[in-house]
Amino acid sequence: MSRPPKLLFPVAIDPVALLDRPAARDRQVHRAVVEVLRDHGVLTLGRVDSDALLDAIGRIEGDSRTLWVKLLSGLNDLNRIDRGVRAASVADALLNLSNHVEIEAAVDLLIAGEEAAKQRGVNFTNGCLTIGETDVVLAATIDRSPTVSGAQGIGNYPPGTNRRVIGDEILRPAAARSGTVTVLDPHLLDHVLGSGRGRRRDHVEWLVAVFASSLPPGSTLAF
Repeated sequence: MSRPPKLLFPVAIDPVALLDRPAARDRQVHRAVVEVLRDHGVLTLGRVDSDALLDAIGRIEGDSRTLWVKLLSGLNDLNRIDRGVRAASVADALLNLSNHVEIEAAVDLLIAGEEAAKQRGVNFTNGCLTIGETDVVLAATIDRSPTVSGAQGIGNYPPGTNRRVIGDEILRPAAARSGTVTVLDPHLLDHVLGSGRGRRRDHVEWLVAVFASSLPPGSTLAF
């Protein structure tokens, strides 16, 4: 049974995966990974890998290094970096993934180095191996992940879509990582829900209820 898609999902990166593609000509590979993390990722950093990831970024050539530096800064500002969540390195956790409840339960996507991926049985042609609840990919095959493709399909809602679907798939996940939410247009869903034809709807009350149940303690909501 397939998992429901998630707008945001936890990601672990083996720093070696970046060093497998260090040259300036690998820019498109790095851009693809950065765009997935920017749009959908919650980066999980273990104690072992945190410094190693920064070191790997420093060794990447050309514009790719700038992409990663800007990504980490942006994810930090958006409260989408979870630190200290693993004792083991990503590579070690990968080799024991089926028995490693700590990482399997916490990570939906694992970007592996090529050598560790080969040892774990990732087929380089297919580019993705799902173990339990975790998709294991290479940096160059991140688009093969069902988790990634599912997230990228969120948001294409036809008219008449139940607002609960939009709340569960978009609003709640985003709110859970936010400290401040400002609603600029309380009727922003009218065109999707088909309710913008003079009929009174409780959009404002519904939005307040969604955010009130999703925002972390101490957050603010403004209209």
